[in-house]
Amino acid sequence: SARVAKPVALTLLPVCAVVAWRSRQHIEQLAAGNATATHAIKEGAVVGAALAVALFLLNWLSPSALAAGHPLDGFRATESADWFALLAMLGPLVALAAAVGALHGYVLHELNLYLLRRMNEA
Repeated sequence: SARVAKPVALTLLPVCAVVAWRSRQHIEQLAAGNATATHAIKEGAVVGAALAVALFLLNWLSPSALAAGHPLDGFRATESADWFALLAMLGPLVALAAAVGALHGYVLHELNLYLLRRMNEA
């Protein structure tokens, strides 16, 4: 339904725009001979971790998204226990997103490299 599609589209649209922009940059670096798999993996991990934090914060800033409340409701920036709880909550999420981003970066690097080779053969 449109009620579900709109938030999903609004979440995925910026992600798709970033992936399209970075893919174009990566192809240009590959064509110039400046791209490495290590760089793609690192960049993918950083982008994946950043997206995890951004989506976490966007959901926090949008109260209608979480009618039952958010894990950060009542968060006190002056309390160290709250910071430890935040790290315990975000740590695994960010680590997983970084791992998925790194894998995504590597796969896209290899795919772009393959496509560039095929294009140069033709």
